[in-house]
Amino acid sequence: MDIIILIILSVVAMLALGPVSKATKVPVVIYFMILGVIMGSYGLNLVQYLPSISVYSSLAIVILFLVSGYGLNVPAIKTSGKRTFALSSLPAIGEGLIAGVIAWVVLTIIPVFDEPSINMAAVVAIMLVFAMSSPAIIIPFNMQGKGRGINSPAFDELTVASVLDNFIPFPICLVLLNLAYAIESGDGVNVLAIIVQSAVLIIAIVVAFIITYFIGKGVAKATDKINNPMTVAIIATLITVLVYFITGPIGASLGIIMGFGIGVGYNVSVKQEIKMPMLGASQKIYGLLLMPMVFIYVGTQIQIDQLLRPATVIAFTIITIIAIFLKGFVAKAYLTRNGYSKEEGQYVAYGFAAKGIILINISLVIGVGLTNNGLDYMLQMMYMLAAISIIISVPYSSVKLGKQLDVLEETNKEQ
Repeated sequence: MDIIILIILSVVAMLALGPVSKATKVPVVIYFMILGVIMGSYGLNLVQYLPSISVYSSLAIVILFLVSGYGLNVPAIKTSGKRTFALSSLPAIGEGLIAGVIAWVVLTIIPVFDEPSINMAAVVAIMLVFAMSSPAIIIPFNMQGKGRGINSPAFDELTVASVLDNFIPFPICLVLLNLAYAIESGDGVNVLAIIVQSAVLIIAIVVAFIITYFIGKGVAKATDKINNPMTVAIIATLITVLVYFITGPIGASLGIIMGFGIGVGYNVSVKQEIKMPMLGASQKIYGLLLMPMVFIYVGTQIQIDQLLRPATVIAFTIITIIAIFLKGFVAKAYLTRNGYSKEEGQYVAYGFAAKGIILINISLVIGVGLTNNGLDYMLQMMYMLAAISIIISVPYSSVKLGKQLDVLEETNKEQ
């Protein structure tokens, strides 16, 4: 029943706060987070009446990747697969490992937690998750760039990179988390278990994409005679939601790749004349019914008492700022040697700057393991780092991406 309330809340939030955002030139996601704080346990505690809000926000991310799959230029990606793969893996892993060590040092020096010792393996694992790009910011700007007629491979490659970014670092995360659990419990590290877990994860990702890819092709075939883009968009969205819920825990863990698989499968099979109108209709569905709840949910998880502690704010602000520039540096250093123009490299670096959103979704997957293994304070770190980093990085990334699109558009006209 609360799903209906969440849908209504999402629509009302967008319609009410969207104009306020334009008038104040403050990103609307900040207002959504503030609304979430008001609704959360430190505000009116309305979130207790919305038990499905975490699932709804996770589903919103899945639908975002579905939509991104619709707009992908598949032939262009096929010719730049190696570069796209490296674009996702190198910046994420590079930033995650380096920033993880820095975060451990910062948290050891600054008294954020009451624990006598901070588990380095857990901190690095969480920072690796933190390093994963934030598609909720990157993908809409990529779509906007295409809509403005800017011809750049960066849009498609960055969209795919943002998908891969959420999965390529995971085997390393598994190793680090197993190490963290072993350190906390005093038991030895089970190397065989780590290898098996990593192999199973990789196979599951590939299989999930292949199966949903063919589901997407089936959706395209089934809706071939329907000429109304909004009707097709609604049907495809509902099928994706159905797949997400039917697959249960698998959907919760691999929903992003499943949504993307359906989108790509539809993309390569649909008639060209309906592809862009259907993409536009899907963006409207996502923006109105789903996107606000991602950030409202983040707001509900913010612990105000922790935000009022100077040590928390100082520590996570330092970590966020270092991480933003680390990944930007790694991305630009790689891109300038691999065919991107200076302007495109700058755009991609700004795209990777947005932080924190993925932390909220991944916390739903690894949170139980952290708590059961005596690392529940690391779950607190995930929420606080997400809150502070979103406040710092999302406005920064949004403003910079918007300005860089203008630069790319001017460059495109000159050529």
